[in-house]
Amino acid sequence: MKPHRILALAAAAVLLVAAVASAAPADANATATISTGISCTKYIFTMTGGDLEFGLWSSPVADAWVTLNPVDGSEVGYGTAGLGYAMGPAAFSVTGTPNANFAITLPASAVTITNGVDTMTVDTWTTDAVGQQTLSASGTALFQVGGTLHIPAFAPLGAYAGSFTVSVDYN
Repeated sequence: MKPHRILALAAAAVLLVAAVASAAPADANATATISTGISCTKYIFTMTGGDLEFGLWSSPVADAWVTLNPVDGSEVGYGTAGLGYAMGPAAFSVTGTPNANFAITLPASAVTITNGVDTMTVDTWTTDAVGQQTLSASGTALFQVGGTLHIPAFAPLGAYAGSFTVSVDYN
């Protein structure tokens, strides 16, 4: 019985050596696709030149706020009176890979706007872009941004200005 075991082990060793000896190299391809970068710029072809414009408001006797809707450009205010002037949401143009999905990132906190040493803040950022965003077949998209302007009591008259950043990235 022992000679058969040795013979079986020897046969297994020969098969293992035969399998290793008959191995052949194999090739595989490695591929990568570099897509078009995505970019976001201010879309200037609007009534406000692409800027977020809250319009002209009276100086309140108590803290007040004005919210600009990015969907239709309407405003709702509390504690101050609107005096007209051009108002509208900020507008942005996105370009990139056709039909690609992308995400919009709005400011995470308030932004200060100034008139000399006087300040106001804008926060509660909103966009008209709802749900999954997808570039068109030509690789473009537009979106608008609104927010809430906080006007302090007895705010000095003047033009207040500042800037904020939005970003886009592929999903």
